[in-house]
Amino acid sequence: MTEDPEFDNFAHKFSHLFHEEPPEQKTIYTELNNQQQRYTSDEIIASGGMKQIKKVFDQSTSRNIALAEPLEKIDSSLYEIFLSEARLTALLEHPNIISIHDIGLNDDGKPYFTMDLKTGDSLEDILKNLYSGNQKYLQLYSQEELLLIFLKICDAVAYAHSKNILHLDLKPANIQVGDFGEVLVCDWGLGKIQSQNDTENFEELLLDAGVLNAVTSQSDIVGTPGFMAPEQVIKDGDISPLTDIYALGCILYSIITYQRPLNGDTYEILEKTKSGDISEPQSVTSKVIPQSLSAVTLKAMNVNPEQRYSCVNELKNDVQKYLSGYSTSAEEASLFKEFSLLIRRNKITTAVTFLALTVIITMILVFIDSLKDKIQETEKQRQKATKLAEQFKNEKEKSDALVQKLTDNYLSDSGLMSSKFIYAYPKESTEKLLHYAKETLKYDPDNKAAKFRLTESLFIMQKFKELNQMDFADSSKYELIKISKKYEKKISKRTNLLTLPELSKLIKEFKGVRRYSLAEKLLAYDLAVRPGTNSYLGPVMSILTIRNGGWDQKGFDYDFQNRTLTINSPELKYLKSKPAAGAHLCALRFLLIHKLTLKNTNFEIKELIGSKINTLDVREANLNSFAQIGHIQQLEEIIISKNQFPKEILQKLPPRIRVIEK
Repeated sequence: MTEDPEFDNFAHKFSHLFHEEPPEQKTIYTELNNQQQRYTSDEIIASGGMKQIKKVFDQSTSRNIALAEPLEKIDSSLYEIFLSEARLTALLEHPNIISIHDIGLNDDGKPYFTMDLKTGDSLEDILKNLYSGNQKYLQLYSQEELLLIFLKICDAVAYAHSKNILHLDLKPANIQVGDFGEVLVCDWGLGKIQSQNDTENFEELLLDAGVLNAVTSQSDIVGTPGFMAPEQVIKDGDISPLTDIYALGCILYSIITYQRPLNGDTYEILEKTKSGDISEPQSVTSKVIPQSLSAVTLKAMNVNPEQRYSCVNELKNDVQKYLSGYSTSAEEASLFKEFSLLIRRNKITTAVTFLALTVIITMILVFIDSLKDKIQETEKQRQKATKLAEQFKNEKEKSDALVQKLTDNYLSDSGLMSSKFIYAYPKESTEKLLHYAKETLKYDPDNKAAKFRLTESLFIMQKFKELNQMDFADSSKYELIKISKKYEKKISKRTNLLTLPELSKLIKEFKGVRRYSLAEKLLAYDLAVRPGTNSYLGPVMSILTIRNGGWDQKGFDYDFQNRTLTINSPELKYLKSKPAAGAHLCALRFLLIHKLTLKNTNFEIKELIGSKINTLDVREANLNSFAQIGHIQQLEEIIISKNQFPKEILQKLPPRIRVIEK
């Protein structure tokens, strides 16, 4: 008889109806300790190629995820190909690339890997519904919305290329679009790492590009006909980033026409691919295809790689130019086209100018045809019209300057928030973002990005009263506003900040690792503006609890007076955020620490990078990445046991670090 988790849960609850005493509440620790099997309730949701995807329940994290495993018919000799896809995808940490959680072998020695459970539709499904005239999809996905999805695809591929990784199977079916704007590039099974002499990051990951490519090249499938570049069809073709650019061009073709770029049987498609026999986008649809988009598409799909865009960002920039109302590099726009685009970009200004000129000319004609005794009045009206024109000119100049300023500020905002600048200069950065958000909302009150920046900036500055007074029609959607209402009356009148114990409680309100970066910004700003020298032990322990879900806050002994810290907890594994999720610097930097002692710890030394410790005692610690100690910039002294590490390893340490054996 198969086990049914839902039935067991119901039976458990039903049995308690006959007990007088309430059941004992289980803790997370107890659940993990009694856990027999991590992944349960598997349900096959997709199958194809060499693997099948199951929806499983991860009992450790209490959430549904996706688990991939080879099909039963797959020979074990192909397990390495299956695992290589997971290992390759795991290297790519980007918001538009699907995340790999775990890779391993089950009890039968069969490999598996887990990843995000995809929601929403594939881009292929979306385009099919648009082609069939589905009104729901036509309302959800305008051409502009589809092009914004394409820009996110370009971001993911550009990131992969920066890591010397090619996808080689880009197509709408491998693009997942979530219900809330998420875009994920999936299925990196045909991916390839380009060998480079200077790929230090991948050497650190202990992944040999030659070995991985040898494994992935064993597959008979080297791409998808209709989305493969000519060099993939030709034997011994030169595969490069330009190959993926061709596939991006095919995806863009599908986006603007709702159809595949090439049709026919497999042989016909491959022959058309090699010869470059591609129909103009406008010739395959009754939709009006902008000439600029058509030119961008065909340039990306040029049969000659040297005639394509040289990199993904060039292709992305041309699409962005189109969306912003500028000519693209692919179309070689005429002077007339540039002028028409200028007018289109400045519709209001042009209309007002034309209207003002029409009024002026009409007034002049009326006054010329009027009686002679009206000549003096005509002159007054002409002067008035001239003054209005001058005022209009001045207002136009101010408007143009304001538009340029807002554009520059948005670019500055985007660059500022995507880099680590806000963590280095929290006060200046947060105040500048707050100013830009307020200025933007004056001219665009419904700008969602500005509302979000305004909310986040006021929250980081602990200006809860001002935040709660904001008139947002959809304010109930903002989690930070709910928290700010709870802590508004707890702000100290002396410092205009929360007390450090209250700040610790606030950080505990954050749920999930995705809030770790906000907690970092909150602490960085508080440290920059709070007067005096303070102990941030409570807030630091709270932020570490976000990152280490199973940590009970024990084994963290901090002496503020002597500036010493002893960590004696195997459950404390992470001291900083995930890459690209925050400053990715050690959270201990918020504490004044001269000496750090490690006992019975499991985290890697790289977790300490960014801290400001001078002395490190590792006599009772088990270290498997000792060489990374040299990356702790302010470290001057390390204390070890005699014969704890080989001399050749110690000799590789920077000269500034003194080794003391006790």
